[in-house]
Amino acid sequence: MAKEVLELAVLKAQVSAQLSNDEIMELLDIDMGALMSEHGLDLMQAEQVMVWRKQEALRLQHELVSSTMATHRQLEESVNSVTGNQLTRDRLRELIKEELEGYN
Repeated sequence: MAKEVLELAVLKAQVSAQLSNDEIMELLDIDMGALMSEHGLDLMQAEQVMVWRKQEALRLQHELVSSTMATHRQLEESVNSVTGNQLTRDRLRELIKEELEGYN
Protein backbone atom coordinates (compact mmCIF):
# COMPACT_ATOMS: atom_id res chain seq x y z
CA MET A 1 0.00 0.00 0.00
CA ALA A 2 2.78 2.44 0.90
CA LYS A 3 4.47 1.87 -2.44
CA GLU A 4 1.25 2.63 -4.30
CA VAL A 5 0.75 5.81 -2.25
CA LEU A 6 4.32 6.89 -3.02
CA GLU A 7 3.93 6.23 -6.74
CA LEU A 8 0.72 8.24 -6.84
CA ALA A 9 2.35 11.03 -4.84
CA VAL A 10 5.25 11.22 -7.28
CA LEU A 11 2.87 11.45 -10.24
CA LYS A 12 0.70 14.07 -8.54
CA ALA A 13 3.75 16.13 -7.56
CA GLN A 14 4.91 16.17 -11.17
CA VAL A 15 1.66 17.83 -12.23
CA SER A 16 1.40 20.02 -9.09
CA ALA A 17 -1.77 18.34 -7.86
CA GLN A 18 -2.83 18.61 -4.25
CA LEU A 19 -1.41 15.76 -2.16
CA SER A 20 -3.14 13.90 0.65
CA ASN A 21 -1.55 13.77 4.10
CA ASP A 22 -0.37 10.20 3.47
CA GLU A 23 1.17 11.18 0.16
CA ILE A 24 3.03 14.10 1.73
CA MET A 25 4.36 11.83 4.45
CA GLU A 26 5.55 9.29 1.90
CA LEU A 27 7.34 11.98 -0.12
CA LEU A 28 9.02 13.34 3.00
CA ASP A 29 10.75 9.96 3.39
CA ILE A 30 12.34 9.95 -0.06
CA ASP A 31 15.34 11.77 -1.48
CA MET A 32 16.27 12.90 -4.98
CA GLY A 33 18.51 9.88 -5.54
CA ALA A 34 15.63 7.51 -4.87
CA LEU A 35 13.33 9.51 -7.12
CA MET A 36 15.84 9.22 -9.92
CA SER A 37 16.88 5.60 -9.45
CA GLU A 38 13.67 3.97 -8.20
CA HIS A 39 11.11 6.05 -10.07
CA GLY A 40 13.00 6.80 -13.27
CA LEU A 41 12.88 10.58 -12.97
CA ASP A 42 15.51 12.86 -14.44
CA LEU A 43 17.14 15.62 -12.40
CA MET A 44 14.60 18.30 -13.36
CA GLN A 45 11.62 16.07 -12.59
CA ALA A 46 13.09 15.04 -9.24
CA GLU A 47 13.69 18.69 -8.32
CA GLN A 48 10.12 19.52 -9.32
CA VAL A 49 8.82 16.76 -7.03
CA MET A 50 11.00 18.01 -4.16
CA VAL A 51 9.80 21.60 -4.61
CA TRP A 52 6.15 20.51 -4.75
CA ARG A 53 6.69 18.30 -1.70
CA LYS A 54 7.92 21.31 0.25
CA GLN A 55 5.02 23.48 -0.90
CA GLU A 56 2.47 20.83 0.03
CA ALA A 57 4.12 20.25 3.43
CA LEU A 58 3.83 23.99 4.11
CA ARG A 59 0.18 23.91 3.05
CA LEU A 60 -0.48 21.03 5.43
CA GLN A 61 1.32 22.84 8.23
CA HIS A 62 -0.79 25.96 7.60
CA GLU A 63 -3.99 23.90 7.65
CA LEU A 64 -3.00 22.32 10.97
CA VAL A 65 -2.17 25.68 12.53
CA SER A 66 -5.39 27.22 11.21
CA SER A 67 -7.53 24.38 12.51
CA THR A 68 -5.80 24.56 15.90
CA MET A 69 -6.46 28.30 16.06
CA ALA A 70 -10.09 27.73 15.13
CA THR A 71 -10.39 25.09 17.85
CA HIS A 72 -8.95 27.50 20.39
CA ARG A 73 -11.42 30.17 19.30
CA GLN A 74 -14.31 27.73 19.60
CA LEU A 75 -13.13 26.71 23.05
CA GLU A 76 -12.94 30.34 24.14
CA GLU A 77 -16.42 31.05 22.78
CA SER A 78 -17.93 28.01 24.46
CA VAL A 79 -16.32 28.85 27.79
CA ASN A 80 -17.51 32.45 27.47
CA SER A 81 -21.05 31.30 26.80
CA VAL A 82 -20.98 29.09 29.90
CA THR A 83 -19.28 31.53 32.25
CA GLY A 84 -20.81 34.68 30.82
CA ASN A 85 -17.49 36.53 30.79
CA GLN A 86 -14.35 36.74 28.75
CA LEU A 87 -11.29 34.83 29.69
CA THR A 88 -7.90 36.35 29.96
CA ARG A 89 -5.39 35.03 27.52
CA ASP A 90 -3.41 33.41 30.35
CA ARG A 91 -6.46 31.64 31.73
CA LEU A 92 -7.37 30.36 28.27
CA ARG A 93 -3.85 28.99 27.85
CA GLU A 94 -4.17 27.24 31.22
CA LEU A 95 -7.47 25.67 30.17
CA ILE A 96 -6.02 24.50 26.87
CA LYS A 97 -2.96 23.08 28.59
CA GLU A 98 -5.17 21.22 31.09
CA GLU A 99 -7.29 19.86 28.24
CA LEU A 100 -4.25 18.71 26.26
CA GLU A 101 -2.75 17.02 29.32
CA GLY A 102 -5.95 15.01 29.62
CA TYR A 103 -5.18 13.41 26.21
CA ASN A 104 -1.69 12.27 27.22
